[in-house]
Amino acid sequence: MKKPAPEPESGSAPAFGPPQELVAPPRHATMPEFLSKKAAKSAKAKKRTPSVVWPRVWQALRHPSFVWLAAAATLMVLVGVVYLGKLVIGTPGYAINQVELAIRQHNGTKLAYYADGVGIVAQVVDETTDWLVAHRGMGAILGLDGVAEARGKREKVQAAKVAMTDKLNREIGTALISHQRDTIGIAQQVVLALSALPPVAKIAGDDHFDVRAVSQPVVHGEIAELAVTLQYRELQVDIPMGIVMQRQGRRWRVVALNGLTEALDVVNRAQVERLAIDNRSISQRIAATVEVGTPSVVRKAHGWKRTTYLLQVPLTNRSSDTVIGVMLGLGTRTTGGPQAMELEVQHPIAGGATSSEVWQFDELSAAHSAVATILAHPDRLVVHVRDLVIDSAGHADTMRVVARSGSGQ
Repeated sequence: MKKPAPEPESGSAPAFGPPQELVAPPRHATMPEFLSKKAAKSAKAKKRTPSVVWPRVWQALRHPSFVWLAAAATLMVLVGVVYLGKLVIGTPGYAINQVELAIRQHNGTKLAYYADGVGIVAQVVDETTDWLVAHRGMGAILGLDGVAEARGKREKVQAAKVAMTDKLNREIGTALISHQRDTIGIAQQVVLALSALPPVAKIAGDDHFDVRAVSQPVVHGEIAELAVTLQYRELQVDIPMGIVMQRQGRRWRVVALNGLTEALDVVNRAQVERLAIDNRSISQRIAATVEVGTPSVVRKAHGWKRTTYLLQVPLTNRSSDTVIGVMLGLGTRTTGGPQAMELEVQHPIAGGATSSEVWQFDELSAAHSAVATILAHPDRLVVHVRDLVIDSAGHADTMRVVARSGSGQ
């Protein structure tokens, strides 16, 4: 009888015993990776087949028909740019910008292309000089080159225009070639330059004009106009003017100023009001001191060839002090009219006394002057007291009426 085979030792284990202890895996063992949804999608996308769109696009771009189409489109764009450029260049606003650029760059050639400087200077001188002679008299242009040598009134005025035109052109040329740093606007520089030179300086004096507003150009056919508003700084008065432009071919050009005479009238009225306010108290004191009687003019002949005017003006000292000097201004009844000349009284007039002052003028020597015009119409003659000197307790007291700038008084 065979013996049963012994059981292997490895398989032997007690049916009941303590549980075996779990052993940790070695450190070099790796854990399985679990991908996120985003990473999974990315990995899946990488496995896709490559796109064939861009190669086909590149093939289409290299096709000859597309090359011709692109060339035609580029040509149309260039033509449109050129056309729009011509439209922009052919506007008044572009011309004004070029004028400002020419002044800033001191470019006389460009300035002459976009602005008629010679015509504008001639207009300013002509209108301003005529206005000065009409409102301030011939005394406003005395002292200019060539005026004293000219004989008639028209010749004197023309000589004054020539002298002022030459001076204005020289000053403008000097301003263009002088490279000074621009600290103010171009429009303000032009206004300052014109107001500081004759003939405008004879009206403005030391006063200032500021550019307050400049509008956009308004086109009417072949003419365009920009409205400009200046402000009289000292008197706070607005002065409207206009810049006139004209189309010449494809360009616009500044050719004239509009409303210059009206602007001078506004300045004149403002100055008259200011003088009236400044001289009110002085005029009242003078009127209370000296009374000017009605002037009379007598035309007296001396033989066959010589004739004289005798101007007689009675003066009455209404004060108790002695008047030791009087300066009279001879003018007309025109509102704000000029003083043709000054008449001086150099002898004392006692308090309460009346002195009949007489001046004699030769007809031939005064034939071409404003004095002869005034004496020929004695009904328009007005005599004003300009300066008055009285002896007040041994001290000379002077009362003087403030004169207007550039009036020739």
